[in-house]
Amino acid sequence: MLSSATVATIRRSSTAVLTCVAITIMANAARVEASAPSSQVVYGQQITNHRAAVFSPGGNAALRSLASGGPGLETIGPDGTFWTCTQSGTLIAVPAKTTTLFGVAAQANRAMSLVPAGALSPSVFSQQVGECLGTFVDSAGNLYMTNWTSNSITVIPTKTTTLYGQRVTANTPTTFNPGGTGRLGTLLNTWPAQNPKNPSVLQAGAPDQIVEDASGNLFIAVQGPDQVIVIAKKRSPIFGQAFLANTPSVLAAATAGIYQVDSLGFDNFGDLLIGDYNATSTSSETAHIGVLAASTHKLFGQRLTANTFALLNPGGHGALTKALGSGGGGQFVFTKAGDLLAVAYTQGVLVAIPGPSTHRLFGQGVSPSTPVRLNPWRSGLSDLLQGSSTYGLVLSAPGSLLISNWRQPGRIIVLAGP
Repeated sequence: MLSSATVATIRRSSTAVLTCVAITIMANAARVEASAPSSQVVYGQQITNHRAAVFSPGGNAALRSLASGGPGLETIGPDGTFWTCTQSGTLIAVPAKTTTLFGVAAQANRAMSLVPAGALSPSVFSQQVGECLGTFVDSAGNLYMTNWTSNSITVIPTKTTTLYGQRVTANTPTTFNPGGTGRLGTLLNTWPAQNPKNPSVLQAGAPDQIVEDASGNLFIAVQGPDQVIVIAKKRSPIFGQAFLANTPSVLAAATAGIYQVDSLGFDNFGDLLIGDYNATSTSSETAHIGVLAASTHKLFGQRLTANTFALLNPGGHGALTKALGSGGGGQFVFTKAGDLLAVAYTQGVLVAIPGPSTHRLFGQGVSPSTPVRLNPWRSGLSDLLQGSSTYGLVLSAPGSLLISNWRQPGRIIVLAGP
């Protein structure tokens, strides 16, 4: 039998061990808490994680031009600068660092209406921007703007060079004319297409979103004729089709089920994803996203065949179509975890197809390959997007989303993440 002194010693030792364990657990918890920041700084604006807010970096005067309509499709360049444009002919930049943008001094995290140094005048440049649908910056830093009214694309080069066979001057906006032959302009302006909502009306091909693949080839979404134009950097096969260098040509792959091609994007497999605007040739207007596969593989559990187009339908039950709703889709992006995020144009909603694992996305639990509308609890996202024409969508370096409303009053919403 143990003595009372021995029992007391054991009790003291047990208490000490438990106290030590408790302290260790609390210290580890504190370290975990410290390693998981509760907010993100997005272009100088601090936003609580998994909360939505109106984008308002320093210099809000430039963003006031959005109120009259816009912004269009957004892009973030290789240097981290956020770009968008408006229907009223304004190009807006928010630099991630103090720098020079196309010959103009720019302050970090301060929104500015930019007129490049080589522009003839602000008024002439505003006409070149026109009713801008979107911006795109390629891997070399050249900026492209798609013009709805003139069915043309304006490019601002970073340096004097030959760009896709066209001689261009640094910081000088010019009509994009790859190959110097006028073929792109011809393709965009001589395609008569029936408007799905009014078959008696013919419309030309309005350029919308531009994207670049890993090989430097450009892809242009063209509304009206439901086409994708490809500008190959060099002579090569692309999705099984032969293309000549610097020669704008139509991607021949069938896109059945897509009406008024609107948005483009590449996933981690090199597949080209294609979204529509008006969605169908009937009044039902159910939105879709299609995929042109680069190889035979599975995407979100759906079997795809190389160089073949298919409507994206994870789970096979039309869940994506139901999540997007009516009125067509807008821009989409992929996260590092393999999630596909998309906005539905007239619905004011953010939709996700989660990647291969169960996880939390902006604080909301999601299941693999199961389309869902994202509205993280207490984020305020649905309130800010209500009544919006959600069109543009980009993912910033910290993992936050910037979502644009193209109609009046135009504004940009930030959802802090990841």
